[in-house]
Amino acid sequence: MESYKRQKIIKIVREIGYSGNKYQINGIVLTKAIFFIKKGKELFKLIANGDYTITTEGTNTFIVINNAILDGVLSLQIGYELNTLSGKYEVNSDPDINILKDKYNTLVDDFKNLWDYVQKQTLVSDTLSMELILPKLENGETWVYKDNEMKATPLIVAEAELQKLLDELVQNSQGVLDSYTEVLKINIEDQTKIFFEDNKKEFLNKTEIRKEINYVTGTEYKETNIFGIDLKSIVAGETYYNSTKSYMAIETAYNSNGFLAPDTENFIDITNKNLNEEISELKGSYYAPIHSLAGTFPINSWVNWVVHDSMATHVMIVLEVVGIGIGSYPVPLKFLQWGVDYHYNIECASKWFAIRNHQGIIQVICLSNSAGLQVVKLAKAFFYK
Repeated sequence: MESYKRQKIIKIVREIGYSGNKYQINGIVLTKAIFFIKKGKELFKLIANGDYTITTEGTNTFIVINNAILDGVLSLQIGYELNTLSGKYEVNSDPDINILKDKYNTLVDDFKNLWDYVQKQTLVSDTLSMELILPKLENGETWVYKDNEMKATPLIVAEAELQKLLDELVQNSQGVLDSYTEVLKINIEDQTKIFFEDNKKEFLNKTEIRKEINYVTGTEYKETNIFGIDLKSIVAGETYYNSTKSYMAIETAYNSNGFLAPDTENFIDITNKNLNEEISELKGSYYAPIHSLAGTFPINSWVNWVVHDSMATHVMIVLEVVGIGIGSYPVPLKFLQWGVDYHYNIECASKWFAIRNHQGIIQVICLSNSAGLQVVKLAKAFFYK
């Protein structure tokens, strides 16, 4: 659709950002006013006479626009269409000075209106060498200055030219960056070599590092204690090395193929990191020996044994059936809380032993023992977490 402004001179007198369908237009000459709306990236389009009304409220004047045409509108524009009012003054006799004056003033008004329009709304060149003649644009084209003149070119071509310039800029920048990086790398390598040469006497070699580790662990350094095919024998308590990482043997053992690498069966990692982890795990543990009834034969009725230890989660009981066998039995203390005087049964070599929590006192009984028959011994016990 052709723009209403084509081949017309529309002097813009006011633009208002979209804020609904009603706008105050005090001061606008309604007999000259033309109203436009703008959507998105489009040109301002004329509002048809049937799509708006002019109202007055007291001393204020408003334009009310039909909501049906306002979807996507960004702004409202008000303009006056400028037309020349002056004309030739042709006479066959002496001119009338008053008519001449009026004609002249009309011409001046036309000129002033035109000059005001040119100042505010036309393109202005910043130099005498600016090309002012513009070719017609087809759909999807833009103007590009090339070969000393303005040319119409498809926008996709302009984008391609811009991308070409950007690619060249990136390539040149990358070349500069690569050169700088290479120079920086060489400088760092040179400075590192100089620093090492100046301070190499202060650095420990691998053997000296291993000796320091042995000193800390309290063991004697042996040059042969290095993992590989030549390490065929290990001694419990001695330190062995996989490069500079240290391991302590926990078994004395022999391997005809050599101990090529540390394993968890024969070695323990004694690096600071591993030891700290081991210590952290131990910090949450708990142990408390139980001396009461240790080494005795509990009778076949309930006997007060020990006060419940709230710090522990288990009690370990070691029972011995005389002449037959011995066994260790961890008892979760929470099992003893299941009910009033709930008792937990333990079988050792077909003999029975029981334990319960009676009002905070842990009691034991051994039904297999009697006054004349002592077969199940409470060998040892302790609380733990």
